[in-house]
Amino acid sequence: RPRVGRGGGEPVATLRGHSHSVTDLCFSADSAAVLSGSFDHTARLWDVGRSQCVSCFDVGGALVLSVACRGDLCWAATSSGALLQYDRRRRGEQPCLSVQNESLLQAVASASDEEVLTGDRNGLLKAWDVRTGRCSRQQRVDDSGGPARPISHLEVSPEAWRGHDGARQRLLAANSYDDTVRILAVPAAGGAAEGEAGGAA
Repeated sequence: RPRVGRGGGEPVATLRGHSHSVTDLCFSADSAAVLSGSFDHTARLWDVGRSQCVSCFDVGGALVLSVACRGDLCWAATSSGALLQYDRRRRGEQPCLSVQNESLLQAVASASDEEVLTGDRNGLLKAWDVRTGRCSRQQRVDDSGGPARPISHLEVSPEAWRGHDGARQRLLAANSYDDTVRILAVPAAGGAAEGEAGGAA
């Protein structure tokens, strides 16, 4: 039976402040901060070392269903279909960018410094430009041919993967409330896979 004691799973911080269920979590790249989303209509940014909330982002009465972060940018995907982007470097806790999707957003993941991905209730995967808020492309993930299933979760690989053709590209894992995990290639911003002309080597 697994042992619980010193050196194994000891608490480092306990972060209290949400007034309802926490729905999603995301670490910053340096592990110094955690972003949390909740049914209490907020996303909170926590300093792990100080066990302290350093920013509380109000999402305007919607439920936060998924969160993501990359560098100084944080995202909250909400039950109203809004994707809200916050910049940790800016004063205040209002979004620096807000886009409205046609349906509830259940998943968000950072794809690159230029794009963020969302999955919605209509089963659509969408890529959004983090500077303009424009949706650059979309596709249906569930290829069963039946009614579209909502996308429940998205996860982007931390490193580029080299395919059989030698091209390097990031991968996206997606689930749609069924028994299948789908792995897709993530095109670089602008449509080319990483490792192609104009992409990262």
